[in-house]
Amino acid sequence: MKTITVGITGTKGKTTVAHLIRGILNEAGIRTGLVSTIEVDTGLRCIPAVNTTPPHDKLMEYVKEMDEAGCQIRIIEVSSIGLKEQRVTDLWFDYGMFTNMGVDHIGPGEHDSFEEYFYWKKQLFKQCDVGIFHMEDPYYPAIAQEATCRIMGYCKDEENLSSLTVLPGDFNRENARGAITLCRELGVSDAIIRKALPKIYVKGRMEHLQLPDGRLVILDYAHNGMALEQALKMLKARTKGKVICLFGCGGNRSVLRRSGMGETAGTYADETIITSDNPRWEEPLEIIDDIVAGMKKTNGSYTVIPDRREAIAEGIRRLTLDDVLLLAGKGHETYQLIRGVRYEMDERKIVEEIVNSAMKSE
Repeated sequence: MKTITVGITGTKGKTTVAHLIRGILNEAGIRTGLVSTIEVDTGLRCIPAVNTTPPHDKLMEYVKEMDEAGCQIRIIEVSSIGLKEQRVTDLWFDYGMFTNMGVDHIGPGEHDSFEEYFYWKKQLFKQCDVGIFHMEDPYYPAIAQEATCRIMGYCKDEENLSSLTVLPGDFNRENARGAITLCRELGVSDAIIRKALPKIYVKGRMEHLQLPDGRLVILDYAHNGMALEQALKMLKARTKGKVICLFGCGGNRSVLRRSGMGETAGTYADETIITSDNPRWEEPLEIIDDIVAGMKKTNGSYTVIPDRREAIAEGIRRLTLDDVLLLAGKGHETYQLIRGVRYEMDERKIVEEIVNSAMKSE
């Protein structure tokens, strides 16, 4: 059997779609390799990811390992930077998938403009046989117009298979529709899809942390305004009390992202705690100032607590049984980058430590 290569691109949803596809294919007994934002699974080893799309030499090393392991299908997240830097130049994709498009990744070390960002996203569909598109996205027509591949859209899901995913929100149902469409194309039956979807968990994507007293904390990788808006809207619709949003923005990355996320949080969250993410080589307070500038365009209530651990402790202190606390931006990441140093920081452990400390002091 010929090895099939699948590339997934889009502003958000790449990782969720990739993991949904792998979960379904595994249920079908199809040996599958994965290169994703969270992890790389070559069939011979599974390691944490460093980049969404690894450098060319490293990626080809992973592809070789997948072949050695007998993988029948390779799933690869393809970022715009990966395309721009020719990281996937020696691969031809049997299937390319477009999830959606939004303003992001514009700034130092990324793209000079949205036009450049969009240009590189489109290149995947000149490097594949079949393009599977989320046709309801407003940028679909412009991408499809230049595509050289055969074009098909996400399934309509008349059987509502996408509702079986345990990942909440309409956006995750859209992600599931994309995964279902591809898996059907690969010959997987709806019975297998129906069996697989309720089991698939994606680390750091609307991940629920239920506290011992029943209060709810959610971890999500939402690190741009588009993803944060979707997460907050979904939580507002499902939450009886307040939606408390805690987030920061990465340094040496898009400055536009900062004010945009501030404005989004101010518009959709009941309370916002602004803190640090990965400041990298920038000053955390300067990043926070950019976020606050966006927040001030709204009437949103906010507090600035630069230390992320202290910010999480404050968020938990404010949390009631009717509320939800969203920890946005880190998701699957278990570290913080400050002045070139990588510090361990797993929000799951931090929440557990804060709760245990509070219980001991009672």
